Amino acid sequence: MFLVILAKMDIKKESYVASKDPLIAVIIVIFAGFYGILFGTFEIDSQVVHDGIPLFNVNVEIPRQYKVSTTEVLTTIKLVNLGGKERMDVVLDYSITNSFGNVFLSKGETVAIETQASLVRYFILPDGIVPGTYEVNVVVLSLDGKPYAVAKDSFEVPKIKSDSFFLRVFSPIFALF
Repeated sequence: MFLVILAKMDIKKESYVASKDPLIAVIIVIFAGFYGILFGTFEIDSQVVHDGIPLFNVNVEIPRQYKVSTTEVLTTIKLVNLGGKERMDVVLDYSITNSFGNVFLSKGETVAIETQASLVRYFILPDGIVPGTYEVNVVVLSLDGKPYAVAKDSFEVPKIKSDSFFLRVFSPIFALF
């Protein structure tokens, strides 16, 4: 039997404090070189505390019926406080950008969160938005502007087909004036 733990830790120790690097991975692999029943327990219990800095996870999702739109986009946002045990205020900064990173819409709001929050936000797209791929970006910030988490999802603004005889015949004529 092999036990591989890819992290600097003593497996007999009762608790661990993460380093200042917020991305920490512990991978445990058990290979049994024989058939049979293995007795014993292996338990991992964790509590996220990172030098007093709150840790958040945010997810933004655009429902399928809004993935192609020329007028509006509806989003569902799930915000989870992974480390805090008390209610706190955070800023949610929303933006809609094109594939070149140009911002077409930007707004923010302050929300209070204790453990998790689910939000629905509706964005009206600007008139004359150019067809293409766009992203809805959500950034979770502290009240003093420190970023905690980021999420994004994309949608398409399609090219509008105009099959109207009036538009095809008279548009070039009106363009002359």
